[in-house]
Amino acid sequence: MNHTTIDIRRSRSVAIAIFGCCIFLHLASCNTRDGITGLPNPNRLPETHMVVDTIIRAGDDRFTSTLQLHWWGTDPDGWVSGYEIRLAGLADTAWTFTTSNDSVLLLNIPAGSDTFDAVFEIRSVDNTGAVDPSPARLTYPVRNSRPSLTFNYPPNGSNPLAGAFPVQSFPVLHFSWQGSDPDGAASIERYELCLNDTSQSNRWMSLSPAYSECILQAEDPGAASSACLVFPGDRSTPLADRMQGLLIADSNRLYVRVIDRSGAKSDWIESRSVFVRAVTHKLLLVNAFTPSAIPNQNADSVSARMAGQLALAGINQYHELRIFERSGNSFTQLSANNATQARIFDLFDHIIWLGGGGYDFDQNAALAQYTMGPFLDGGGNLLMSLTSSAGSPVTGTVYELFPFDSLLAAPDGFGFLLTDTATLSPLSPSYPVLGYDRFNPAVRPLKLRSGTTGLYKANIWLRNFSTLTLTPYGGTSTVMALRYNPINQSRFAFTTLELHSLNRTGTLSAMLSQLLRNEFGIP
Repeated sequence: MNHTTIDIRRSRSVAIAIFGCCIFLHLASCNTRDGITGLPNPNRLPETHMVVDTIIRAGDDRFTSTLQLHWWGTDPDGWVSGYEIRLAGLADTAWTFTTSNDSVLLLNIPAGSDTFDAVFEIRSVDNTGAVDPSPARLTYPVRNSRPSLTFNYPPNGSNPLAGAFPVQSFPVLHFSWQGSDPDGAASIERYELCLNDTSQSNRWMSLSPAYSECILQAEDPGAASSACLVFPGDRSTPLADRMQGLLIADSNRLYVRVIDRSGAKSDWIESRSVFVRAVTHKLLLVNAFTPSAIPNQNADSVSARMAGQLALAGINQYHELRIFERSGNSFTQLSANNATQARIFDLFDHIIWLGGGGYDFDQNAALAQYTMGPFLDGGGNLLMSLTSSAGSPVTGTVYELFPFDSLLAAPDGFGFLLTDTATLSPLSPSYPVLGYDRFNPAVRPLKLRSGTTGLYKANIWLRNFSTLTLTPYGGTSTVMALRYNPINQSRFAFTTLELHSLNRTGTLSAMLSQLLRNEFGIP
């Protein structure tokens, strides 16, 4: 059996060899000096295929205007190098080449139409450049979907740096929204905005879909009503057009609607209401205290004390902003973000900022760092009082705007102490001696920046944590300083003590008169 198999294989090998020789001789006999002769077979054209050629849908069952198409092609004597696709029946019927087998297309449904029958044609292109003479066709019944819109608001929470949507505000407002369209985000054509009254079309303003937020700032913050500068997105320059209809000393709502490429419109969506306050004085008191059982930490008590001292100094006209006031867990006067808050501060020429200690020190310092730049760059004058504590940061980027480089820490094993009989000695003869009216177990002296002038130093004690003994502190004890910027003529005075607690000697109003009226120039 094995011998027979071997003979058969040998016979096959011989036959194959003979067949190969015959083929070679035949080809050789066809050769001429110019090469192979004869007529080549004609190129066979490619074919294009889609899953179906007709889709029947009606009414709400039609497709949205964002479609995904799939196709393929075959070529009997080569290969498909790509495809050409077009939407037939429209003005632009040019073929577009692609090597892909699918595509996501957004249709521009004709304006005023809710439905449209889109006819797609796809033809294969082979490796020689020949195209399928009978393109695959597919009719898609398309329905335009109406766009929609919702407003976005900062989350409720305990961190003021996250911002808030205020219940009341000076006339700089921030709004944010989100437009959506079932036909795809690229289908959104524009937004239309209006303040308070949508019935007056001359008040509508169009905004590019590239923006989904804006800041509105009154041109005349002291008038009964005002046109608004519009800052879309994060732009620092306003649009040429103005938003009309801002009501001052009254409640305001922004209305926004979204319009898609076919002209379909969402309903007008209204924002939450915000009461807008007029700006009629150039001094702002920022009261960063909140309700408390401790009088010198209570917002109402601090406000009353400062009102009395300012009146004694001859200053009676100012506005008050309770920046950390809350209703439940929501801030009521804090702006939505730092950019909006900075624009509010920049409405004023002079600001007194009063804040508490502990963790509030960090929050006050950070918020001021992020929002007071434009105010100071524009020549504003700031007096800030923040009660420091042992946990306040010694140094950091949060102090870049401040008159001091860092807070001084007590030596290891010791703490700084200021008693309720402590005095503050002026470092300038034009300022009176001040008396502190409570114990402060964590006062922090200031390490001043270059160009900053010390105004007061305090008689601070060092307390030994082990023995509880007290010894006088002999190091730098500056607790109030003033920085003047000759470039923009701004002044920034800062103290690590509660300003309203510096009246034990009855001289706080005299100090305020010297600083606010003589240094800041408040009339």
